[in-house]
Amino acid sequence: MGTRGGDRAVSPVIGVVIIVGVTVVLSAAVAGFVFTQQRGLQSPGPTATFEFDLVENDEGNDLLLVTHSAGEPIALDKLLLVADRPVDLGGSNNDPNQDFATTGEKLDEGNGQVGIGETWEAGETIEVLAGDYGSDPDELDGVTLRLVWNPREVDKDDQGGEAPSSVVGESSVVLFRYEV
Repeated sequence: MGTRGGDRAVSPVIGVVIIVGVTVVLSAAVAGFVFTQQRGLQSPGPTATFEFDLVENDEGNDLLLVTHSAGEPIALDKLLLVADRPVDLGGSNNDPNQDFATTGEKLDEGNGQVGIGETWEAGETIEVLAGDYGSDPDELDGVTLRLVWNPREVDKDDQGGEAPSSVVGESSVVLFRYEV
């Protein structure tokens, strides 16, 4: 009788080991599935803060200065300034030109247009000038601007800067919306 009573305690121990093993295997399977699903998610975009200052240029036209005041550096080839009326971009090296204004301005349009290099970093400023769209071409009043970040490079038009650039893909993020 002594051997039979000692064998009975083995059954509950084996049952507990099996339950723990099944729990570990199921947990690993669920974790693997969750981590695999997260790989396909897009980044929500860079985090940055912007300041705006409306001034007059040498010709007496409204000029909006947009300064990246804090946050992550942002690659220019992934940025598009979208406006509800044509605008042009410029910077310290290159004044904006009303003749090339469009409603979709790519921030890295050749020859250092905005004068800040390949990334827009805190402390750097770009200039926005209204296009020649009517009786009062020097006014930015009422223009709504959106700075759109795209996870891939923004498309450039093939018409010498005379047509709007466009966002590629469906994962774009509006970094700021500002009405002058």
